[in-house]
Amino acid sequence: MSLVDFRMDTAELERYLRPDGPGGQELARRAKLVHARAQRLAHVSPHGASGNPPGYMRTRLVLQPPGRDQRGPYIDMVTMARSRGGFAYGSLQEFRNSYMRRAVTDLYGTASRGE
Repeated sequence: MSLVDFRMDTAELERYLRPDGPGGQELARRAKLVHARAQRLAHVSPHGASGNPPGYMRTRLVLQPPGRDQRGPYIDMVTMARSRGGFAYGSLQEFRNSYMRRAVTDLYGTASRGE
C-alpha cells in the first residue's frame, strides 16, 4: 500500500480563483454562455406583458459582478424585469418556465441548487 502526500499551495489557489485568474476567467466564459442560452429560452409574449414591449424580459436578464462565498467563486444571473407597477415578473417566469435553470442544464447537463 502506498501513501499519498498531498500539499496545497493556498496562495496559488487564491490567485487561480480570482476573477482575473484562470479559474475566474473560465467561470466568466461559462456564465456568458449560460446567459446567452437563457436569453434565447426566456419566454417572449408576442404582444408584450405587464405593460412592457415584447422581448423586454430578455433584455433585462443580466450577469452580476463575480462574487465569492464559503463554497467558492460564483456569478449570479438575475432578471431585472419589472411591470410598470414594480412587480418582478421575470422571477415569476423563471419559477414557471425555468429558463435560467434549463440554460445551465442544456450546456452542462446539471444545474446545482446550491445544496
